Amino acid sequence: MAFSSGTSAGAPICDINTTPLVDVMLVLLIIFMITAPSVVNRTDAKVPLRSTNVDPNPKPPIILTVDVQASQSRQAILALEGQPISANELLARLKLEAAKGPDTRPDINIRTAPDATYEHMAQALALIKRSGAEKIRFDELNPPGLLDSGTPAAQ
Repeated sequence: MAFSSGTSAGAPICDINTTPLVDVMLVLLIIFMITAPSVVNRTDAKVPLRSTNVDPNPKPPIILTVDVQASQSRQAILALEGQPISANELLARLKLEAAKGPDTRPDINIRTAPDATYEHMAQALALIKRSGAEKIRFDELNPPGLLDSGTPAAQ
């Protein structure tokens, strides 16, 4: 409660309330007191230098695309690079690709049809993981807006 000596009774008090200002300043003081010692104690870090052995012609990654399409059964319809393939054949082919070595191991791009269920995609992902693939990407088979609904390819 504030008191004023030179004003009439009931007149508004025009003094600035400094309590919030003091509260904010105390909080900032405490924050600076806590963070200041960490700024003074520096740690030497060994930062690696830029390598001069950069390959001028890096090889682009090998990407195999696995399409997962919806089906009425519990098993998904799979395709490798657009060619229909059974689950066992896909597993054998991906194991063969993975056995080539870490430098030539392909990235696997999983494209899932919009009407495929999560179970179909999970089956394909488990199959690809069993093959030993390390780099797996996800994509949509027919992204919205990419193909018109009137074209034969989108149906």
